[in-house]
Amino acid sequence: DGPTGLMMETKRPTVINDFASDERFALWRDDAERNGLRSSVAIPVFIDERLEGVFGVYAAERDAFDESSVAVLESLAAEIGVGLRRLRERRELDRRTLEYRRLAENASDVVYESDLDGNFVWISPSMEQMLGWTPGELLGRLSIGLVAPAELQLARDARRRVVETATTTEFVCRFATKRGDYRWVQTRIQPIRDESGTVVSVAVALRDAHESVIAKRALQTMSAGIAVLLHAQHEQTLLDAMCDAAIDKGGYLYAWYGRPDPSAETGIVPVATHRENRSYHDEMNLSWGDEPRVVGPAGESIRTNGVELVRDVEKEERFSTWRSAALARGFRSAITLPVMVDGALDG
Repeated sequence: DGPTGLMMETKRPTVINDFASDERFALWRDDAERNGLRSSVAIPVFIDERLEGVFGVYAAERDAFDESSVAVLESLAAEIGVGLRRLRERRELDRRTLEYRRLAENASDVVYESDLDGNFVWISPSMEQMLGWTPGELLGRLSIGLVAPAELQLARDARRRVVETATTTEFVCRFATKRGDYRWVQTRIQPIRDESGTVVSVAVALRDAHESVIAKRALQTMSAGIAVLLHAQHEQTLLDAMCDAAIDKGGYLYAWYGRPDPSAETGIVPVATHRENRSYHDEMNLSWGDEPRVVGPAGESIRTNGVELVRDVEKEERFSTWRSAALARGFRSAITLPVMVDGALDG
């Protein structure tokens, strides 16, 4: 069998310190002598306790391999095993990542990969279509930085679970668009693992859910409002509960109910508000008169008995008087709806 075969059989180093006298090397003695070789050692190379191959070393002199030199070469063989494993894991990871990216590049959903620090390392081209960002504008930045502040902790906790448990999770949150607003997306985070199962990065898929979330919030608010109507015993309780339902069940940021102020010719007085952001109306001077600066959407609804929609607080000129107070509280859009009682406007 020779030294290599013996090593493969025993999985232990095989040392021949003199080819001329060791009968185990008789078959190869002449070839070795022609090449000036006098001694050798065959050392096993393992990958995860599985024999991968042999590390053979030859010397021109006899007795070149004592106990200490064999120990050093065994350590080197062990490093070879580690290096081979890492290279194979990297090749497999590169193969799977390339396949994943090829699929993502042809998908309408946004897919990106972030490293364990949370930085973008790859982004599908569809990012620009959904959120307005080109991949080049985001690569190297923290991916969590695009998540809306209200859902930031949710996103952080979800990502941490994926990395720690190597499981997949899904949730809905808002991502920032390049123009400065936020869009609701269905978010799916899954781990990317190397051959040993260690999580080395995460893949995130974003599917546009903006319209469905908006519709769902309106339906939830309507459902909660019906329940309020069935149980309310007093007018003030009804109005307060309706405002609470819009936020607690519908997921909106703020709701209020106002009426024409009987003590002012064209004023509007809030008679019910949600418990959060009540100070917002302290900074407002609402009117339904002719002065554009103080009329706004609420005043216009009272004047016309119609629905008024503000799609972008930051850009709508008629909202300029209250813009800073609204933006400070995270308000980006608004709607006012007239409430009619027996054919007459109540608020």
